[in-house]
Amino acid sequence: MLVQNLSTNTLGFINSGGEGLTLKKGIIRVLQMPPVYAISLAILLKFVPFDFTGVPVWSALVFIRHGLIPFSLITIGVQLAKTKINLKLKTPYIAVFCRLLICPAIAFALIHLFAFEGVIAKAIFISSSTPSAINSALLSVETKGDADFAVQTVTMSTLLSAITMTTVVYLSYVLF
Repeated sequence: MLVQNLSTNTLGFINSGGEGLTLKKGIIRVLQMPPVYAISLAILLKFVPFDFTGVPVWSALVFIRHGLIPFSLITIGVQLAKTKINLKLKTPYIAVFCRLLICPAIAFALIHLFAFEGVIAKAIFISSSTPSAINSALLSVETKGDADFAVQTVTMSTLLSAITMTTVVYLSYVLF
């Protein structure tokens, strides 16, 4: 989870920065992002032999943690309200097709290639079929990328994942 968050907030941020973003500007942008420092601090605090749950601000941090998903959903909802849905645009369909169908097919092949079995195979297969992350839309908005494309992709993949994930979960129990 830590690696995923760190890579999303560094490499993902640079990648979503647009065509005119140089590596130097990308690194400067990454260093301006609070998650990089929060993740670094979390890594350092893991090595401190102290129980932070007794600190007075701990309950506030728990409230913030529980508010992350609703806050993200409100943010994507606001962006969706601003987005001009263009059903003729082909790229979101291609992205959703790849995310929901091609990724599980690749995962299936890799599971067999590396001979994974049981719970590990199921977890890999199921996690490969999740919809596009809301982070991609939020990063696109933050970097002034193609927010319409990102929001359409996240929305479409989330709606269609109700069907595809159900199928993949069922298949994971049948196949593995």
